[in-house]
Amino acid sequence: MKILLITSYVPYPLFSGGQVRTYNLSKIISQKHELTLVCFYRKEKEKEHYEKLKTLYKEIYFIKKRKPIHPLSLTKSLGKYPLLMNMYDLPEAKEILKKLLHEKQFDLIRCETYYIAQNLPEKLNTPLLLGEHNIEYLAYQRYADNQKNPVLKKLMQIDINKIKKWEEYFWKKADGVTVVSDFDKNIIQQTGVNNVYVVSNGVNTKYFEYKPKQTDKRRKLSFPAILNGSRIVKRVILF
Repeated sequence: MKILLITSYVPYPLFSGGQVRTYNLSKIISQKHELTLVCFYRKEKEKEHYEKLKTLYKEIYFIKKRKPIHPLSLTKSLGKYPLLMNMYDLPEAKEILKKLLHEKQFDLIRCETYYIAQNLPEKLNTPLLLGEHNIEYLAYQRYADNQKNPVLKKLMQIDINKIKKWEEYFWKKADGVTVVSDFDKNIIQQTGVNNVYVVSNGVNTKYFEYKPKQTDKRRKLSFPAILNGSRIVKRVILF
């Protein structure tokens, strides 16, 4: 299969949970399938890992993410999209994806997180598999619930309501949704979406090999002892 993978981050180096998950899934998938990567970056140095990424992806396209405090991100957040989506609402991203889908034949589009799926054409002829690492509106809601400033809390709630709306929209638009837990799966299914699949995070059992802790099975009893009326030391009795 030829797969177009779109991520909101550069999958390497492995600093975040999302990077670890995407990189290792790509490492397995690329053994039998052809991957093309479109990813967003924050700093120029992230592109220094191009050669490492080329071992997994046939083609790689980097797009500069807009900063959250950018005037355009903040201004656009007064409209229909939440701030999270406005950081990735980029003409360059839309143009690259439009061109790729027009010039190349892909069997599957894999989009990591809903808020970058907005850059895909409205009508797709290729199946879309949406990967959700979290239920975003719930994560932001927990933060807002602990916010003490009433004005900021109100503004955050408005943004969270937008996140929930668009998150559910892309769940329903996708041909399939993957999540990391049964909890997330149940949340999505409550919106009427049934094509939800749990792909749990794995563990490298060779690297994180379990080794029983070696301990002295004898019991230890320690107590202080006074020597020469001033010096204190510990005496330990094993039995």
